[in-house]
Amino acid sequence: MKILIIGANGQIGTRLAHQLNDSEHDPVAMIRKEKQQEKFKKEGIPTVLADLEEDISHAFKDIEGVVFTAGSGADTPKSQTKVIDEEGAKKAIDEAIDAEVNRFVMVSALKANRDPKNWSDSMQHYYEAKSNADEYLRNSGLNYTVLMPGRLTNEEGTGRV
Repeated sequence: MKILIIGANGQIGTRLAHQLNDSEHDPVAMIRKEKQQEKFKKEGIPTVLADLEEDISHAFKDIEGVVFTAGSGADTPKSQTKVIDEEGAKKAIDEAIDAEVNRFVMVSALKANRDPKNWSDSMQHYYEAKSNADEYLRNSGLNYTVLMPGRLTNEEGTGRV
């Protein structure tokens, strides 16, 4: 299956691209900057330049599955979280529908499906964006999976869930 990884330059996306490249699947790393291409090309992983704040329809050509693992990052303004984590995700979902993509995997956040009264003030904007994007996916008609990881680490995985 040819899988578009949106947010491939991030830590989750990079690891996933390498794992998929070592499997029967064909990853395509969606990146925003040309200088990010080298780390994927040296591993034989194709890339597509696309920015979630612009037209991304070209990135979905011949794609069978999508993994959305893009995020605005902790050092960006709260408004950017809405632009990338919510509106960017919704745009990707719409493009997947238009391209008749078979499968969509959303990397969300553990508390995104909880009662908003239980979100901390400092994280409310993040969980709200993730929650809204998750709900949009659930109502999209796509075959989907929403992953809700808790605290992420940079340690090697164990291969077990």
